[in-house]
Amino acid sequence: MITEFLKQKYVDSKCQILVFDDDGCVTESDNFLFKIKLGQQLVKIHPFFETISYLIIDKNQEHVFHCINLEIGEVTGTYNIVFFSGSKDLNPYLIFYDFTDNCNYLQTVVQKRNESAIALELQQLKKKQLIKEKKFKNKFLANISHDLKTPLGAVLGFLEILEDTPLNSNQQDIIQTIKKSGKHIKSLIDDLLDLTKIEAGELKINYTPFSVHELINHIKKIYIPITASKKLTFNLNLKQNIPHFLICDKTRILQILINLLDNAFKFTNTGSVSLTLESKQITENFVELSFSVIDTGIGFPDDKQNSINSFTKFHQSDIDGSGLGLSIVQKLVENMNGKLHIQKNIPRGTCVQISIPMQLAIDNPVFDNQNQQETILTQNHLKVLIAEDNETNIMLLKKILSQYPNITITTANNGVEVLELVEQNAFDFILMDIEMPIMGGLKANNLLKKHPNPAIAKIPVLAISANTGENDIQKYMKAGMCGYISKPFLKQELFNAIQKIILIKQVL
Repeated sequence: MITEFLKQKYVDSKCQILVFDDDGCVTESDNFLFKIKLGQQLVKIHPFFETISYLIIDKNQEHVFHCINLEIGEVTGTYNIVFFSGSKDLNPYLIFYDFTDNCNYLQTVVQKRNESAIALELQQLKKKQLIKEKKFKNKFLANISHDLKTPLGAVLGFLEILEDTPLNSNQQDIIQTIKKSGKHIKSLIDDLLDLTKIEAGELKINYTPFSVHELINHIKKIYIPITASKKLTFNLNLKQNIPHFLICDKTRILQILINLLDNAFKFTNTGSVSLTLESKQITENFVELSFSVIDTGIGFPDDKQNSINSFTKFHQSDIDGSGLGLSIVQKLVENMNGKLHIQKNIPRGTCVQISIPMQLAIDNPVFDNQNQQETILTQNHLKVLIAEDNETNIMLLKKILSQYPNITITTANNGVEVLELVEQNAFDFILMDIEMPIMGGLKANNLLKKHPNPAIAKIPVLAISANTGENDIQKYMKAGMCGYISKPFLKQELFNAIQKIILIKQVL
């Protein structure tokens, strides 16, 4: 009895048998799914059955129709239909299997799958678009950087030359103001490019030995004049446990400190700015170096403290400041596995604390010897080719190099002229601008390195470019260039680079 009950509940309720004669009139129907009147013709029940009427002629044939949607009377469903065309002893019949629930479920599954596929496709399209936009942004910023740094380099370079001429105190002050503004513009450009590199995962930390005390002396030279002009107190506190030499990226550490101190001095009109350094031993070879910058300025709003938003433009619109530098501080500290913390509940001003793990340096770093540079540049007669299309930059390089009368200068405006001039003259080295019309510096360098004359192929080439990102530098080095200078550059940077070229030539 239980089997009959279960059969009626789970089998009969999902199946209907319909028997008819050769004329297509219904002779039997159990009506489990929908009601059919006996004697009714199939073609009048539903148009689908018109197909069946043509198949009755071919006897002893079975046909199966899958997932047929039918509306019979008040019942709508999806069915698998088995049709038997009849035989000598058996009338034709139809068996309906109700798959409505199954089809609805499968439709839902398929719809979800399709929606997931569409969502994945949209996500991939968005990702491709973001990559495309990032590439465009990076290229745009690189071009803007080059276009801005080239004239800025000329301005700062000529200011350096002007400083060496007789000037009264008022003129010296004016020059210092212009230099300060120019360096600020340069730092903003560098900050934009650094943010782009960090986003693209291209910013690399260069771990080299450096002197902590030399770093602090550099900070003193920058901020003591600012302290005097704003009538502030600048406190530099070095704890006794600070190692003399550590291994980290000195340039990035300096960048972090300058950005923090710039903000501290910018937003502090009375009182003091303090920089404190202390270290904590982590292991035998590693320490955690901590920097604390404290000021008595306007401070951070309470709702912005200890948040990434603190490192954006958090002040009112009448306060000058882009917040770019502080964004970079946050990202640089993270890139060096460090921690940044803004101390709460101080009576006045701001306290930013940074800790970065660093390796102890076993040996003292070797620093450039100024006397050695003077000896090398004065005791050697040097013939240099300047490849540069910008007349202002040519004039600047000539002015800088004219400090040494033993240097003979020839100029070229593009790579084609470089290739012509090296055939006619023997040069000790070439100062090669990368971006030039007709033929750029990189292509000219590549052709030089392939020259059949070994003397020409071995001429050292120093790249001069505003584009000195990690990928750019790798291209220059891979092309066989002996070094690079980033626009805008200082006189000393140029002389240091030339000194290295001459030393390499002497060794070879």
